[in-house]
Order: sequence, then structure tokens, then C-alpha cells
Amino acid sequence: MSIKQIQSLSDSTRIIFLSSPPVNEEKVRKTTSGIFSELLRTNELCQQYSEGCIKVGQETGVKVIDLFTAFQRRT
Repeated sequence: MSIKQIQSLSDSTRIIFLSSPPVNEEKVRKTTSGIFSELLRTNELCQQYSEGCIKVGQETGVKVIDLFTAFQRRT
């Protein structure tokens, strides 16, 4: 279902996008199976997803909570 379809369900329907937060790559590495040779969830990928989420929000007029940037500012 697209954003426009969800928005059209009713006048009171509200949508908020949440971008992905950064990850603790070291901790993820420790819990990743040895079968996988590379880290699948990295901060670089999370940042790209976050930037994409923000862009789609801007294009569609949907509010975005940028968790990636918010968490980065806290550390």
C-alpha cells in the first residue's frame, strides 16, 4: 500500500516516518552467525536508509523523525 493510499483512508489518518537509528556495529558483529562473512547492518547503511526516509517524507509531505541524527548527536 502506498503512502497516498493510506492518507486517503480518512481525513484523520496521520503518518509519521521513523528513520533507522544507528547501530552498535561491534555488538552486531558478536551476535552475527559465522556463516555470514560480512556485517549486514552497518551505520553507513542505516544513514543511507535514514536519508532516503527523509527524502520520501519531504516529497510526500509526511513528517519524519530522524532517529539516526538524533542518536548521533547524543553521543
